[in-house]
Amino acid sequence: MANWPATDAEGSARVNDLSSPDAGLGPIAYADRGALEYQPAGLPPVAVLGASPAVATAPASVTLDASGSSDPDGSIVSYRFDFGDGTSAGPQPGATIA
Repeated sequence: MANWPATDAEGSARVNDLSSPDAGLGPIAYADRGALEYQPAGLPPVAVLGASPAVATAPASVTLDASGSSDPDGSIVSYRFDFGDGTSAGPQPGATIA
């Protein structure tokens, strides 16, 4: 949209807060009416996990990569891998484990 900044005064992306009713007028009805876009706090991280190779025959060496993960409240500072069988790895600063 012309003359409409993609970010607010702090550089945060503009988002539609679904917990607040949309009451604005015009082509962008959900935008806040000020310099700052509301960002709800306490949102959980979004985990994205890849495996390489994706398919293998046991025994196999597999690398897990969580570098596609994100945290809407900031940045990820550590990673923990839970393998679902009672074993885990981390927390660790790196997003990959082999």
